[in-house]
Amino acid sequence: KEGLHRREQQQAGKTVDALHPLSYYEYELSGILVHTGTAESGHYYSFIKERGNTGRWYQFNDVIVEPFDPADIPAQCFGGYESVQSW
Repeated sequence: KEGLHRREQQQAGKTVDALHPLSYYEYELSGILVHTGTAESGHYYSFIKERGNTGRWYQFNDVIVEPFDPADIPAQCFGGYESVQSW
């Protein structure tokens, strides 16, 4: 809604002021869903931050739930490519 309003105002040649300060749009990450595999098949698992001020994260992978270090997010949530060698 806000983005549509801004675009309409700009198209009408009106000056558009921000509705909120930039800090309004900041968020704190609370969970990540990861898919491994292909578009046809694969596996989903997630990393979820515990509610409250504990700062603890957990990995949920099928029936296994274990603590997770958020410093490992870049390595675990790659979203990149899978290297395959064939002969």
